[in-house]
Amino acid sequence: MTRALIELTARQLLGRRRALIMLLLALLPVLVAAIYRLSDGDQDAAEFTADMLDVMGLGLVLPLTALIFGTGTLGAEIEDGTAVYLLTKPVERWRIVVVKIAVAAAATILVTLPPLVLASVIALGGDEAASTPAFAVAVIVGAITY
Repeated sequence: MTRALIELTARQLLGRRRALIMLLLALLPVLVAAIYRLSDGDQDAAEFTADMLDVMGLGLVLPLTALIFGTGTLGAEIEDGTAVYLLTKPVERWRIVVVKIAVAAAATILVTLPPLVLASVIALGGDEAASTPAFAVAVIVGAITY
């Protein structure tokens, strides 16, 4: 039953228009990094990348994606009218909630992590990529926390 619940929740979250919108939002830092790379910016690449990922990645993209996916996990059941059927199954309610939270965190990581790492690599241009793993860990921890 847990596997079916995981598949159902993942399909509800990632199979809708909201996943595409969140992916487009997550690609915004990639666009900013590409513009920075193509311009002759006076700012240091490491400083720019840290500021961009802090403000746009961890301050905007990650919380907004986690909010949309987090509310969508149970909201989709209510919206589709299947919450009653789900809650009448012989499965503990805590297990349903834990599975839905885990899928929401995984979907948030799946949508936000690759574009933010790509934005870091583009902005740094392969140099001084020491901050990239730190931001990757921050995205994972943030997705689980939110």
